[in-house]
Amino acid sequence: MQEPALSSSDDGSSLDEPNWVSWFCMLRNHEFFCEVDPAFVQDRFNLYGLKELVGPLYSEAMTMILGIAPTEKQLSDPSQRIHKVLDTARILYGLIHARYILTAQGLSDMKAKYRAHEFGACPRTLCEKQTVLPIGLSDSVSPRLAAAQRVQCPVHSHTHAH
Repeated sequence: MQEPALSSSDDGSSLDEPNWVSWFCMLRNHEFFCEVDPAFVQDRFNLYGLKELVGPLYSEAMTMILGIAPTEKQLSDPSQRIHKVLDTARILYGLIHARYILTAQGLSDMKAKYRAHEFGACPRTLCEKQTVLPIGLSDSVSPRLAAAQRVQCPVHSHTHAH
């Protein structure tokens, strides 16, 4: 006899839904992000100073990052508070990610993405589709800089817009 599948809970979420980090990393233009180990995110040492940078929605954003992905219903209503928390969570995850990729595990994760050609290829013909590396233009939070994603070709060391 087959056991019944676990169904949705009262809040509309199911056990099959991706966690927030997986969902965030799968979004368009987020291929530069790798999934940060939840243990790293929960270690307070790794989060030192981020609360002041992120602001008053820090706790809600951290809860969102450690939880499940938002539903389409939640995202469809622009008047909901979730959009402000989501914007804060995006900033917070970017700051956490910047710290994570400096660790041995983070470097290994980014190396795997590089070897899998997930960052794209150089547009120059002479580079023969050389895999490019994402580069950070700044370590500060700025919407203007976030929109200007850049990659660098290791063959000729020039940067290109992504």
